[in-house]
Amino acid sequence: MMEIHDHEVILFIGVVQLDDAFSEAANKASYEQLAPDGVHPTLAGHALIAKRWLNTVGINSFN
Repeated sequence: MMEIHDHEVILFIGVVQLDDAFSEAANKASYEQLAPDGVHPTLAGHALIAKRWLNTVGINSFN
């Protein structure tokens, strides 16, 4: 495990893929439950985004 000191900064630059996450979730629920207008996520949509972001940066304890 990497040790991080107070003076060190870790920079994460990347892209979190959401298209497939929303497509998969839409198979179980409707898009209206995730983002009714196709742009602005509901609480369920925000939870999906947060989970994907955490998984992308390596925090998998929320699966």
